Amino acid sequence: MQTEKPILSLEWHITDFCNYKCEYCCEKQYSKKKIRYGFANKKTQDSILKVLSDLPGSWQIKFAGGEPTTHPDFISVCKKIKESGHTLCLTTNFSMPFNKLKKFIDVCGDKLDFVSASLHLSQTDSDSFIKKALQFNQLKHPKTDFSITSVVTENNFKQLKRIKEILDQKKIRFEFHRLRTSKKSISYSSEIENYISDNLVKNTDKTEAKHFFGILCHTGELFFIIKPNGDVHRCFESQPGKYLGNMSEGTFKRFSKPKPCLSHKCVCMVPDNRNMIIFNSKKNPLKTKLYLYKNLYKNFISKKSNTNRGEKNNLS
Repeated sequence: MQTEKPILSLEWHITDFCNYKCEYCCEKQYSKKKIRYGFANKKTQDSILKVLSDLPGSWQIKFAGGEPTTHPDFISVCKKIKESGHTLCLTTNFSMPFNKLKKFIDVCGDKLDFVSASLHLSQTDSDSFIKKALQFNQLKHPKTDFSITSVVTENNFKQLKRIKEILDQKKIRFEFHRLRTSKKSISYSSEIENYISDNLVKNTDKTEAKHFFGILCHTGELFFIIKPNGDVHRCFESQPGKYLGNMSEGTFKRFSKPKPCLSHKCVCMVPDNRNMIIFNSKKNPLKTKLYLYKNLYKNFISKKSNTNRGEKNNLS
């Protein structure tokens, strides 16, 4: 059974725009037909901030996307979240100019839980990136966890190895992401595999290639994802019943208890590093099937609604 308490957390994709065009980007590979919303507008921001302020307890609000720091209201939104009593987290490509990055540090203070900065060698100069990382690490609050990650390829490995050695000396954690194609990790040469094996980003150790259909999960209750237009999804997985409504339209409703996972293969990071999956909690197969068929119908209706909304409302 589940041994660790779930971490109250959510992801807000305040924008799905990214200013980088990385050759290995998952969005580019897997989401060619994805509806794009651009930047969350003021009305949507205010609606979401109102819902977040009413959440019970203190939640980790993680900004991801897209590149969240490109949103013109990013820092002011962070300030409002801090004032509501929640903590903040950020996944970023670190392209924000340093004067704005410093303002972000000042606004968040000790409420900034962690920052994960991704290094993309094809999009930025490594020396400038390292310099900014050292400055950020010096200025951030001591409570803020800071790490740098990068996707490993056969071509960039030697350069990443050199960068890691520099950052290790400065006591900045550097972790590797495996390159993924068609949602599967690629195989590396033995030299690369041996080097990166102890320095991989913690993600899907417990969930990758596992079957969790029918297993109870707290996603939708204690974790959810907010899209730029206010749509809310239970988790990253494509499964019936993942749509939880729209915050901007006042239709959002989170689960009141853990629900069965309706995905046969769970590959997202949330169940593992946010303690959402209740392992060994498989529900009665008949009840799970009834729950599935009910949500298949709801999923069909919500997909039609989402498509129509996406065509009519471009928020950029």
